[in-house]
Parts: sequence; C-alpha cells; structure tokens
Amino acid sequence: MPDSHQDAALRFFADALATHKRGDLVRAEALYVQALQADPKHADALHFLGFLHGQKGNTDAAVRLISESVAIAPNASAHWHLADSLQALGRLPEAIVHYDRALALNGDLEAAWLGRGTALQDLGRLDEALASYDNALRQAPNSVGALCEKGNALRQMGRPDDALPCYEKAVALQPNHPALQFNLAGLLN
Repeated sequence: MPDSHQDAALRFFADALATHKRGDLVRAEALYVQALQADPKHADALHFLGFLHGQKGNTDAAVRLISESVAIAPNASAHWHLADSLQALGRLPEAIVHYDRALALNGDLEAAWLGRGTALQDLGRLDEALASYDNALRQAPNSVGALCEKGNALRQMGRPDDALPCYEKAVALQPNHPALQFNLAGLLN
C-alpha cells in the first residue's frame, strides 16, 4: 500500500478517536470508516469502530470488527473490549479466553479483571471469580464495581460476614448509589 494511503488512514483514525472521545458517535463512525477505506487492515480503526458499535448496542458488529482487529494486531485493550462484547452476548467461555489474553498482555487492567470475574461468577465458578475481583482490587482498591461484585460472590457462597465489608466500603465510596444501598440493606436484614 502506498504511504499516502497509510498516512490518510492515520489522519482519519486520529480524527475519529478524538471525535469519539468527545462523544460524537455519528461523526466518529464516519471517520473510522474513512480510515478503513484508506487502509482496510488498520487494526486500531477496526477495534474502535467495533467498540463504538458495542456502545450503540450493535454487539454482533462489535464482535466481528474487534475480532478482525485482534487477528491483525493483538493488544490488551482490544482483547478486553472483545471479551466485554462476547460477555454481553452471553458467550461467557469465549469472553473468559479474551479476558485472559488481555490480562496476559497487561495484567494491570482492572476492568478486565472485573469483567473476567463477572463472567466466571455467571458460570458459577465463584472461587475463580473471587480471585479475579481480588486482582481488580489490587489494581484499583476503591473500585466500587469490584467491591460490589466481590460482595455479591461472597454472599452467593453463603459468606455474608465476608461480604459485609465489601458492601460497606462501596457504600462509603458512593453513598447515594441505590443498588449499593440495596445490597447492604439486604445483607443487614
């Protein structure tokens, strides 16, 4: 491919990403498409166009596009976003594979640890889920999501006394969050 096509793809992608960060999904999508017209194998454009589709609720397209991206240039973020999309479709074993791939590339991704934990918990693999939540909390000790999910897993395992500090800390961090209040109240009753 001539350098001018690659240069154009890079410019369109940079504009798309900036536009996407500003929340203009319609314009960002058009720019990602232009980047892919200039370079159909632009892995980052495929990844973030897929991520954008996931944000819009078009999860099947998200999986297809992000899968193309990781086939070209695997990276932790793309595997994590692919795993989230697969999990949204209920394809939990596949999601766990991609969470694991993301974490093998970057073990510091708190959100990937959290997603992995919820997928494992949904499969009834509670001990593994707890380990993932603990890893998420090592990365982000004040992650309300990880605290809440860890509390839910502990509660599901019949360990309400261990769940209580998780819920209490989550509520202390976000005192006006109704779901957290509900979890804590349910445990205390």
